[in-house]
Amino acid sequence: MQGEKKDKIPAKKTEIENTIVSNKKPTFLIILILFYYNQFHLYDFCYAI
Repeated sequence: MQGEKKDKIPAKKTEIENTIVSNKKPTFLIILILFYYNQFHLYDFCYAI
């Protein structure tokens, strides 16, 4: 029973890794979207200071 809780999180990571390997172009777009989102987030953060 103790092993079940630990195994759930790595299983999700492997699923994400499999999707990254199978779909290289969509993940590249996701990385770009995250990069732009982070830029805007940092921009707002600088204004907050």
